[in-house]
Formats: sequence, structure tokens, C-alpha cells
Amino acid sequence: MRKLWCLSTLLFFLTFGYAQDTQESLIPGIYVLHLDETPLYYLPKALFKPSNRSVMHIQTAPFRMLQDWGTQQAIVTCDTVDGSTVNSIVFLNAKADTSAAAGFVSRQTQPLYFKAMDSTMRLWTTYGDNPLERPENGMFNLQGGWFSVYGHKQTEIDIWKDTQNENKTIEGTTLTVQTAAFRIFRPIPFQSVIYNQTTDSIPLFSQADTRNPPHTWFPLNENLFVQKDSLDGLWLKTSRFELVPYERQYLMASGGKTLRHRLKETAGWVRKEDLYRGQWKGHFIELPGFRFEVAGVDPYVADKDGYTATRGSLDAIKVIDKKREQTVQVITGIGAEITETLNRCLHFVDANFDGYRDIVSAYADGGAGPNYVNIFYLFDPAAKRFVYDEGLSALSQVEVDTVNQVIRSAWRNGAGQHGAAKYRFINGKMEQTYQWDQVWGMGYFVQETESARQPDGGWKETVSYGAEGVADTIAIYQKPDDRQTPLTRIPGSNAYLKIRDEKPMWYYIQSDYPDSLQGWIRKEMVFPDNWEQVPTSFTRYTLEKVESKYGNLLALRIKDEKSGEPIQIIGPVDIGYPSGILEAENDNGDKRMNFRIRFEDDETEPLEYVFDRRRKLFVKESD
Repeated sequence: MRKLWCLSTLLFFLTFGYAQDTQESLIPGIYVLHLDETPLYYLPKALFKPSNRSVMHIQTAPFRMLQDWGTQQAIVTCDTVDGSTVNSIVFLNAKADTSAAAGFVSRQTQPLYFKAMDSTMRLWTTYGDNPLERPENGMFNLQGGWFSVYGHKQTEIDIWKDTQNENKTIEGTTLTVQTAAFRIFRPIPFQSVIYNQTTDSIPLFSQADTRNPPHTWFPLNENLFVQKDSLDGLWLKTSRFELVPYERQYLMASGGKTLRHRLKETAGWVRKEDLYRGQWKGHFIELPGFRFEVAGVDPYVADKDGYTATRGSLDAIKVIDKKREQTVQVITGIGAEITETLNRCLHFVDANFDGYRDIVSAYADGGAGPNYVNIFYLFDPAAKRFVYDEGLSALSQVEVDTVNQVIRSAWRNGAGQHGAAKYRFINGKMEQTYQWDQVWGMGYFVQETESARQPDGGWKETVSYGAEGVADTIAIYQKPDDRQTPLTRIPGSNAYLKIRDEKPMWYYIQSDYPDSLQGWIRKEMVFPDNWEQVPTSFTRYTLEKVESKYGNLLALRIKDEKSGEPIQIIGPVDIGYPSGILEAENDNGDKRMNFRIRFEDDETEPLEYVFDRRRKLFVKESD
């Protein structure tokens, strides 16, 4: 057992000593797969028998498999998206092909995107026997530290030594640890990668102009590695990578050629509009100073297994100065889902109320009911460019009210929760001024929370309730007294009642059906009539409860035992809480009438009610 513990301890130190230190992100550039052999001395006799050479394989990357796949180089980019560092990795593979002159075919994986500290990368489509080139249930886990930011051997190994056997340590015995990792070969500040999956050939120019012919082309299914934009924003400084054979090929014993190749980089400039060569279409609607062209896919109808979907995509926008008839801006990588035709998918509205119309397009359906979002590009009059606005583009169901200069947004989280918000542009910045949330409980009640921004910048929050009527007809009174003639009666099935105030047996409500009205209703009107008496030790009073059809506690009713008349209804009790459990025992020893509502989770504090002799009502102990 002692020897086993020693061995496991050494393995622990060796394994974690060779694992890459935690990095915020990978350095962008070219990485090459390396196999290191590091000799270690002074190992305990208790662990290893004397020999001239012992080998332990500790691999951070599956070296042999990667060699079999022909994967020896990788290109890494690094960008910041929504405040998070995002690396993209492209593996370069030399696929054996005896029919090819070089003995192999050069291929590239689609970009694998992952955030810093996340070693699980998402694979997209594709082809081939290399697992890096095909989806594995949509994911591929790079187990261990496949990548090292160090360009040299990184040896940080703590050797455990048994002090009792220290004198028996055999000097000269060597343990060689083999590790494999993609190590940085040449740092290059790549910010992004573009996978060409739509254009047969994209020209790469030596300079950011078209006066000279291109010196190479990006074919289909290759990646463009981007360093930066040109000053005018119309070009991308880009590199193309390909695997090319050495001039001399070495023959294997079988007579076949070895897969010996080198990485070739061609750097230059790509015109943004060439990313969509042959795909541009004129847009029907124009602005006084600009016309537009769009690239993407028109909506289509796909019918499969009885499901019909109509979707298109907007991938890029070209902005053309009408006076000079010159392209002044190209917006790429949009990826918006559209239901209108491409030549009518853009809309123009002054979204920030600065007097200039901006670009708006549908972007995506959120999936939970009507939670769609649009994408906004606001016109910057100083730069004369349309700039992506993250704040507006994040709002769902957005409505731009140019008359009142208000932005409205709404959202839905399933069937039981809704919300809305208002925004204004203050000193050129979009600021929220109002929020409304509505949460349906398990019973018949809704909790509404309204938050309004105050002139001093603070917020005022108001919590109220709403309910659907249960009774067939609901009488509304001017005062909380049913001895008077009601103001009106409304059908309970159509009524949504906003509760603004309450008395022991009454709610003060507002309703928009059939017209805006307000008044007092009896509380029983919003609860089912299946009250059940609860055993208690109370004197003079009886306690009743009513539950929903799902068994959730809705409300409590207290009756005068002598007259049989109700004096108080407490409810709702489950809005914003888990399901409540009533406990009506006098366990405090002071002979006070009390009960409490305990909730199913351990985090929610119970609601304690005690009898107030002065008001002759049950009140929450915190009131």
C-alpha cells in the first residue's frame, strides 16, 4: 500500500507539473505540435527498478493520434466579445492521398470557438475521418492542456522522495517523461477568423487597393485570418495559410512518400465586399444620401416531417454614397434571420432621436413566444458610418416611439411571466426609465412590480396584485359596503382586476373591461367557493382555507363563530413563494391565537400571523 501511495503521488506531481498553467487566453499566432522528452534524475529506489532507461508517457495532447490525422499545426486568434476573451482555433490537416503528387491533401477545420478558461470547443459541420473535422454530438472536448503559451519546454515537476529510503536512492537512473502540446511558434495578432463557405474564390491583394492583380485567392472551405481593418474600414489585413510539400520527398520502406510538408503564409489585404462576391442585391428602400446592397439568402419554405419554417438570412450590408456612387461602408458577419425578402429587409428609423435615420433589421426569434430581437446600426454623423448598437439590439419586442421619443421593450418567460420596459436617450446614452414585471402564481393571482426612475436618479418600486374573477358576475361598489347599489356588474370570466388596495373583506380594483373603471369588490369574487375548515384551538373564531385545483394554498378566511359571518380574508398567500403549508397550532404557550404559513423550500421564511385584539384581526407579525 505504501508503494502504491508513493507511485500515485509521483504521478500526481508529474501530471499536474506538465499541465499548462491556467491562462486567461491563448496568445494568437501559429502553434506547432511538439513532443518533448525530459530526463529526470534521483528517483526513489522504492518506485523504480534500476535500468538504463524507463519511460512514462504523460501526454497533454494525443500526439500519436494527431500525427496519424496529419494534424501538426494550428492557428489561434484572440478577440473580445461582450467583455469576454474568445479564442478561435483552426487545425491544419494533411490528409494522406496517394493519388496526389505531394502524397497528401491540405485541409482546414472550421473555426472552433471557446471562451477563456473553457476547454470544451464546439465543432461545426463537416468531412473526413479526423474527429477534429466532424461533429461529435456537437462538441469536442480538448482534454488536458492541448496548447501551451510557452515556446520552449516547460518543466515544473516536484519529485516526491521517501526520507526513509533517501540513502537507497539510485543516482543515474533516468525517467524520461514524454509530453505533447501545441506550442507557440510565432505570435501574430490575429483578432478573428472568417470561414469561407459561400464564395468560390476571394482575392488577396498585396496592398489595400485593386490597382494590381491579386497574388493569391482563398478557395471555398478555407479560413481568412484577420489582424485588423484598414483606416477606411473597407479592407481587412488578412493571412492565408496552406500546407505545401517540401521539394524533396522522402521514400518510406514501402516505397510510398512520407507526409512531409511545411506551413506557408501569404499575407495581404482582402476587400470586405469580396467576401460576398456574386451575392450582392440592391435594396429597394434608400435614404436621401445613401443606397444599400445586401447579401444573404432570401426566405425559403422548408417542409419536413410536417413542419414548415420560413426563414432567410441577412449576412452583410453595403452602404453606397449616392452622390459619389462609391462604397463607403461594408458591414459583415451579421447573421440575422429574416422573414422578408432581402431587398426589403432593412428599415430606417431615427432610433436614438438625433435627427438621423438608422438601420434596423429583424435579427432572431428568442423562442419563448414573442421574444424576437432586432439589430440596430445607428448613424454617426461625424464618422458618416452606421455603428452597431449593442443596447438596442439586446432588447426584445422593441418599439421606437419617435413622437414621444421613447423606446419600449417587452418580453415573456413562458406563459407565467411577462415584462416591459421604457428607455430614453439622455445625453446621447440610452437609459432605462421604467420597468414592469408580471408573475402569475399557481392560483388565480398575479404579482405586478412597477419600478420608475425618479428625477434624482433613484428608483421607486410599487408592488401590486392582479386577479381573474371566478364568480360568473362581479358587482363593483363605490364603497366597501354591499348594502348599497353597485356601480356596475361585469362578467367575471372576462375580467382582469388590478388590486390597488384592500380591507379585511374587500379589494379596491381597477379594470379595463369593458371600459376603464374602478371600485370595491368582495374578496370572495376572486376565489373558488370550496372553503374548508381547519382544526384550531381558537376561541370565538373559525379558520377556513381554500386551495387551487393543484392543491396550492390560495387564501384563508376567518369567521366569527357565534354569528357565522366572515370577518377577514387573507390572500393571496402564494404569489412569489413556493407552495404554502398552513400550520395552525398554538405552540408559543402564551394563549395567543396565531398560525403560520410554512413554505416547501428551506430558504423562504414562513409567514407568521397573530391575532390583534385591538383591531380584532389577524395581522402579520412583522406588520
